[in-house]
Amino acid sequence: MKYRTLGAGGLRVSAIGLGCMSMSVAHGVADEAESGGPGDEVRLRHDADSGRVNDVDTSPEYVPVSRDASLCRLGVDHIDLYYVHRRDPEVPIEDTVGAM
Repeated sequence: MKYRTLGAGGLRVSAIGLGCMSMSVAHGVADEAESGGPGDEVRLRHDADSGRVNDVDTSPEYVPVSRDASLCRLGVDHIDLYYVHRRDPEVPIEDTVGAM
């Protein structure tokens, strides 16, 4: 496995990564992203029951809101690696990435 240094802190990470998002609430929360923070398992169950499980906001207007929330949750002033967990097919990916 090849590794690279991420950011100025010297964190070593694998050059290849695989991100997987559970397709079922039964699998639990896998990470600390906005979609996986404290209390989200309960929210996800409620959303699944109410038919809202596919609500995703990757609009360019929401990207800075989500970024600021991530900075606050992590207690840092910058993000070394930022990616979209899943995209909204109604929003062109170029617009979302451009806002990032």
